[in-house]
Amino acid sequence: MKVDLIIPNKWEDINIGTYQKYVQIQASKKTNKIKIFQSLSLLCNTSETIIRKMAYNDLLDVMNIISELIDSEPDKKNFKKRFTFGEDEYGFIPNLSKLTTGEYIDLETYCKEPIKNLHTIMSILYRKITFTRGERYAIENYNPDQFKEELFKDCPMDIALSSLGFFLNLGEQLVLISDNYLTNQEKKQLRV
Repeated sequence: MKVDLIIPNKWEDINIGTYQKYVQIQASKKTNKIKIFQSLSLLCNTSETIIRKMAYNDLLDVMNIISELIDSEPDKKNFKKRFTFGEDEYGFIPNLSKLTTGEYIDLETYCKEPIKNLHTIMSILYRKITFTRGERYAIENYNPDQFKEELFKDCPMDIALSSLGFFLNLGEQLVLISDNYLTNQEKKQLRV
């Protein structure tokens, strides 16, 4: 039996909703064999029956491709401040220092379970662009009552991972800056 599978080999091939389901499968108490069948079925967008009928060597090849993808590090340098999603252009919050109280509280709350809430976190960080001038842009105001988070389940994972990578990189830089500052302060104290 010949079957053509679409095998995701880049993060942009998987959307947030699919990734969340994948993580749920991996966290379940099912046997490894069942997890493999369900994961491959989900990620390749086919039925478990087709996966079960695959030749063993083909199954191993598909598993290796997907394992390489899942184990790969997100490209921290590939952070996208703007991207087209559906028919609209979305932009990352242009100035994080001007987060509203609502945005901050919601981000803090949803980040307690980041994978489960990834689509919601993305709907806070990225919103439709309402105005552009050159490289600068404005985004629509934050309104949690509009329930746009479900839309972001279809957002590609490369966008989500690059924004998470941005925050990790930012955190690493803040630690280095803080450490340098404290070291300099300590040296000043010793001179006095």
